[in-house]
Amino acid sequence: MKYPIAIEPGSDAQAWGVVVPDLPGCFSTADSGIDEAIWR
Repeated sequence: MKYPIAIEPGSDAQAWGVVVPDLPGCFSTADSGIDEAIWR
């Protein structure tokens, strides 16, 4: 199955975030970049 994701960009003060809107509570974060946040 494939689900759309929402990517929340990070900065020096905030981590990158990835949220799956169709699956409440399903999210991922990473300090080092978007690639790590998506594949966590």
